Amino acid sequence: MRRSRGTSSDGRDRRGTRAGHTRAPAQRKPTDRAKAERRLAYWLCAPAVVVMVASHGLPDRVRDRPPRCSATTCASRPTAAGSALDNYFQVLTASTWWNDVLSTVVITVFSVGIELVLGTLLALVMHRAIFGARRGAGRQS
Repeated sequence: MRRSRGTSSDGRDRRGTRAGHTRAPAQRKPTDRAKAERRLAYWLCAPAVVVMVASHGLPDRVRDRPPRCSATTCASRPTAAGSALDNYFQVLTASTWWNDVLSTVVITVFSVGIELVLGTLLALVMHRAIFGARRGAGRQS
């Protein structure tokens, strides 16, 4: 049997792995900077997590809000056949609904446009500050 170059008689190479097999890369310990960045990320996310848990995770009674539907209020409501569709019809035919939809669309279009312009300007300023003004000017010799 012919051995490939650089392997021992049992088929292992210089690193001690069998021919055709590779070792998993050793995991490096995180540096102090990586640890600090991870700690900062946790601190930046913590307020959002606290607010989400307080507003969504706690029961209604803990937040001092009355329950939305108790045994007497929801069970005693009259439900007629087709009442849900009637409600949709009333909402979609009301002029108030369409005025509110138009206002929402106008506010959305203007706010997204302003954010786009300001974000692009900020990106250009940051690019210039990071890479400098003469980057694309070519090499001077």
